Amino acid sequence: INLKREINAPILAGSGINIENVEKFLKFCDGAIVGTCFKENGKINEKVDLERVKKFMNIVKKLREELN
Repeated sequence: INLKREINAPILAGSGINIENVEKFLKFCDGAIVGTCFKENGKINEKVDLERVKKFMNIVKKLREELN
């Protein structure tokens, strides 16, 4: 089932999204809730790592360009 075709509402992935799988998930979703992936060493109690955020968002930007 392709939910994006079946319902008229945004589809969000709620957890587990990371640099390695974001491309796979966003092919089927409109967005994602991202947290730990952005933290230093992927650890929830660490600070946000700006380089991890940039790398992730560069993948998202590239995918959006390809899909549009």
